Amino acid sequence: MKGMRVRSAAWVTTVGALLLLDAAGALAQFRPAGELVRGSGRGRRDSRVYAPGMRFPLENGPAYANSQVWGVGGARGPRGGQCDRRNYSFPWHDNYCESRRWRMPLCPAGRGHQGQDIRPATCRANVHPAVAVVDGTITHIGSYSVYLTGRDGTQYHYLHMSRVRVRRGQRVRCGDRLGMVSNVFRGTPTTIHLHFNIRQAMRRLGSVYVPPYTSLIQAYNRLGTGAACGGGGVDAGAPMDAGTTMPEPSGASCYSASRRMRVDSGACVQVSRAACGSASCGAYLCRNGRWTCPASVDSCSTILSAPGCGDPSPPMPRPRRGCRSATLGRLVSDGECVQVGPRRRGSEHAECASGCGVYQCRDGRWSCTTASSCGTLHENAACHPSGGASCRSSVLGRDVPSGECVQLPGAGCSADRCGWAVCADGKWACTSESACSSTVRHPHPTCGGSTPECSEFTSCVDCNHEAGCGWCESSGQCMPDAQRASCAQWQDEPSACIDCTAADCETCAASGFCSWCPGVGCFNDSRDPNPAGCTASPARNPGDCR
Repeated sequence: MKGMRVRSAAWVTTVGALLLLDAAGALAQFRPAGELVRGSGRGRRDSRVYAPGMRFPLENGPAYANSQVWGVGGARGPRGGQCDRRNYSFPWHDNYCESRRWRMPLCPAGRGHQGQDIRPATCRANVHPAVAVVDGTITHIGSYSVYLTGRDGTQYHYLHMSRVRVRRGQRVRCGDRLGMVSNVFRGTPTTIHLHFNIRQAMRRLGSVYVPPYTSLIQAYNRLGTGAACGGGGVDAGAPMDAGTTMPEPSGASCYSASRRMRVDSGACVQVSRAACGSASCGAYLCRNGRWTCPASVDSCSTILSAPGCGDPSPPMPRPRRGCRSATLGRLVSDGECVQVGPRRRGSEHAECASGCGVYQCRDGRWSCTTASSCGTLHENAACHPSGGASCRSSVLGRDVPSGECVQLPGAGCSADRCGWAVCADGKWACTSESACSSTVRHPHPTCGGSTPECSEFTSCVDCNHEAGCGWCESSGQCMPDAQRASCAQWQDEPSACIDCTAADCETCAASGFCSWCPGVGCFNDSRDPNPAGCTASPARNPGDCR
């Protein structure tokens, strides 16, 4: 199989799976998980499918998973151009854990590559669409990256993207286009490829990058069958051997990878790992061909238990529902309403109203509503101009009382830069520094010299939501991505900015970003996934608190 090539015209659809054939009709192969290119590091030999049921991240095939650094034309690969045919051939190679400087607790060396490099069908930038692998929400957009968070909290990262067509906060469906595969990488172009990460919460580790290779193989085998997005949200069990084609659900039954069999609709399968709100030994319910989380074991017509888990007789916790509010910076309960200001950065929606719209959390989703229909409404001060209402300042990252002045480092109130704005009953108005002499003034510390655009953001969350910017924890400043090397503690994920200071377990775990560990307290999974002194399994949901 060495040196085999596959062309787009060679795609052949068969019953149950899409097989990739070359001119001789040989089946395309996938090298085992953890087998890296020789000399590129030590891989993790892990056959578990961490994201069962996800779609392949490229819209069409063929596609070639391999190393772009150790591939032909790469920085450490054989001589040649990046478009060399050897880069566009089978078999696939895993390059999770490939030698890198990133801290990677699941890699044997403790550091490594964070995901998998995937080359599209041809060596052409900006022509091959990348698509959503699950239904979910766009939670971050960078200068060349898009982060998608699924309903179960799993994060999917797409890097080296161009022509991004989604916005932060937008809900997408599996298969929706997100952007184009390119070679964009800061100021220096990389090879044409999609860098794809999967990030999940792991026991004792917090939120970490997990191996994507076997999940990609499973998804690739479904590509083109009409069931690319039909794998379901979960797959009871998960382990599979790289290179095998997993049977797909048909009719009302579901395929269990851990039991290696189909189970009828209504039956439940228990797994030894965390599932459906349980810290371990949770169970999944097969319902009309899809795996779902049951409200209790009473929902199961029969239960196939997992070895070492015992009888799952107690009622299983119902998955916690709620909606993440960027306006409030926390999770709100189902049924609560949030009012979004006229120009609030990070508002949940823009389609309901041009400003001051009211949104209600219904069954885990935001929907448009009216204030009169809300039992609990979190009002926005900027939407009530009477009575000296305050104004929201993105520069300060907080509300400012009526009458106070804020200096703007950009050209918002000045032909050049560093103009002044005054809060006048809930609305900003440009003014002069002399007119602010009799009131409270908030000068900007950078207005004495040249000001990068990123320095306009003074909070970690606002900074990391801005394309091309990152938060330097050590200096407390928002800096351009190009200055990353000058920062000792760099944070470029919005979730790492959440302040986890809750005094009790349930309040901490309800935030959606924080975990509780006895003896340590509340901590941020993204910033410090393995805090010193935490020897027990952290509680990441209110139901885990005991």
